[in-house]
Amino acid sequence: MVVQAVIYRTLDGLALTATTDVGHSAEINSCQRYIKLVARRLSRLPDRCTLQLQGFNIHVTSTISLAFLVLCEDSYPSVLAFSFLDEIMKEFLINYDASQVQRARRPYAFIEFDTFLQKTKQRYNKTRSLATRVNLAEMTLEMKLRPPYLIKDSDLDTSIVANGDTFLNEDKTTYRPTAVPGRRLVPTNWVDMIAVILCATCSMLNITRGMSIINHGHFDEDDAYAYRYGATFLFSAFISSVQIYRMFYFGHWRLLKTSLLFLLQCVCIYLLSDFRNFIQIVFHISVSLFASVMTLGRRLTEKLPGYSV
Repeated sequence: MVVQAVIYRTLDGLALTATTDVGHSAEINSCQRYIKLVARRLSRLPDRCTLQLQGFNIHVTSTISLAFLVLCEDSYPSVLAFSFLDEIMKEFLINYDASQVQRARRPYAFIEFDTFLQKTKQRYNKTRSLATRVNLAEMTLEMKLRPPYLIKDSDLDTSIVANGDTFLNEDKTTYRPTAVPGRRLVPTNWVDMIAVILCATCSMLNITRGMSIINHGHFDEDDAYAYRYGATFLFSAFISSVQIYRMFYFGHWRLLKTSLLFLLQCVCIYLLSDFRNFIQIVFHISVSLFASVMTLGRRLTEKLPGYSV
């Protein structure tokens, strides 16, 4: 029989909806840990796969942005399980578009879909009913031509499951990425590297100009002005270096810190406007703004918070 169905967002493993009439036996609780473990690896698994457990199977059907999981008893026919997943996938895609899925910020944002999940689950648990055998011939043929991938231990970090509390005792509040040990930003692309190179160039230019002013001076009135402007150039170079750092390391208050760095850079550029022509001023402002946008656009690698499903 079908025990539980869960729908996840593949990008970050956010649970969007799930059936709620689930028992809480030790066996089912253990299977739920494996469901979450599979959800952590959705982006690395084929679009149709199966994890065989003792007494239960977890079947998965996924699209580019969504994954549909069902927990069944091991005696339940696989063709029925994947037919069930195919049906709820089609219904979910009809009711919710991609923008709604992307805007979801909290677990179970589409819990109202549970009504359809419950009805479909009840129908598929009556295996003798003809209603559940609609289109089974097509699904059977498809599974023969392209059988589901069997998930192996090497595909999952099973060491995490050994600690039962890892997935059970976590907060259910609104999902937001946080900077914790082991979290990394997604790999940089060529656009990010361009921003890094431009920031590094601005930093080197500012260091060169700053040291030149401090060492030689360009003012007849008072050498103190030379040190003041030289220090401003060096501070501007420091800000550019921090902007590079912020592009590679995630932290709290990212929007506030990134905006503050850009504002400080603009102040430095204004104070040093006498040393630059219009094109140079626009260049430095554009590079700082470009780096800020790239920093805010960086995302953490996928991580599944502990949703109790």
